[in-house]
Amino acid sequence: MADCVAHYGVIYPDGRKGSADAGWVSVFLQLLGGTNIVGEMVMAQLSVSLLDQDGEWICAKPADAPRPVVVPSSDLQRQLLALLRSERGGDVTFEVGSEVFTAHRYMLAACSSVFMAELFGPMSENAAGKVQVDDMEPRVFEAMLEFIYTDSLPKNDGGEKVEMAQHLLVAADRYTLERLKLICEDMLCDNIDKSMVATTLTLAEQHGCCGLKEACFNFLGRIPGNLEAVMASDDFQHLKTSCPSLVKIIIDQAAAVFGSHVLKIDGYSQTKGLDNGRCITSMVFVIGGLRWSMQYYPEGQTSEDTGWISIVIMRNYTRDDDEGAVKAWYEINLLGQDRNPVPWCSRASSSPREFSHGRGHGGKLIERSVLEGSGYLKDDAFSVRCDITILE
Repeated sequence: MADCVAHYGVIYPDGRKGSADAGWVSVFLQLLGGTNIVGEMVMAQLSVSLLDQDGEWICAKPADAPRPVVVPSSDLQRQLLALLRSERGGDVTFEVGSEVFTAHRYMLAACSSVFMAELFGPMSENAAGKVQVDDMEPRVFEAMLEFIYTDSLPKNDGGEKVEMAQHLLVAADRYTLERLKLICEDMLCDNIDKSMVATTLTLAEQHGCCGLKEACFNFLGRIPGNLEAVMASDDFQHLKTSCPSLVKIIIDQAAAVFGSHVLKIDGYSQTKGLDNGRCITSMVFVIGGLRWSMQYYPEGQTSEDTGWISIVIMRNYTRDDDEGAVKAWYEINLLGQDRNPVPWCSRASSSPREFSHGRGHGGKLIERSVLEGSGYLKDDAFSVRCDITILE
């Protein structure tokens, strides 16, 4: 028969002092006196379990042991940049203005079809290992080389960052560096203002940047006064000379009619019973002499919109209306309690849309669960605003 021994449990709420258990609840079983009643050491099997309020076991996953091998993050970008700057093993030089850059032709050719043809094609200048680069600033060429070696851009601040993006977009288009071109295009989309939209629009047209061009037109059409300010600028005169087709579009937009309408949804909880595809239509409002309405879909307009609140703008017709379609920009915004648009909850056209009989535009605006958890739903009500710019 086993000896009777006395023991007690010890709990350390924040781990044992001086150990690596800080932040952990630690449990130890202690034998009173260190031996049994006859003075012998005791061998025992121990199991400690966490119990819930009903005394049931709670299965807890033990902490993972530290991994014996730690793999560091890749350092390839830094190594390649160091190789470029050291000029070690460089086998081609570029004369750009008054500066000379040494690089590795296989690295350049792997990233650019233009460099491949220039350095290895039948018309290559590889005999002397020197290439003359005209119409490009040395700092722009250097930044392009760094991107080829590291797949990232050097850091620039403020206006210098935007100016560099403009120059690099041109360089990327020249050397078929598509990823660099898209990065610059995206950066310029985020930095459109009245002072540079005409220049950016010219750049987008000349280098086939459709997304950037749409962003410029969206900027011009969304805020009243933008068009007039741009048309009065010196850059607009350059745009008239270099891209006359774009000027016609801008002049057409200058004759546009702008208007807004706010739709307030009172009794939101009562509308949640509507099935997907069913809507509540607002009262008719007039913008530019035309009749419009907004459709509110509490459960989404289509099966893909289930769980979303969708808003659609419709053109309303009467017997006396001309059945012809109109083109218009639109933007739909959720409004905060201060009646200002919520920046992250917006749906806008990237180009003019055609509104005809029975054809509306819009779609999902915000998930129901997100709206219900936000402060924009108050007293069982929320508001949305649509802005419409009609092109005459």
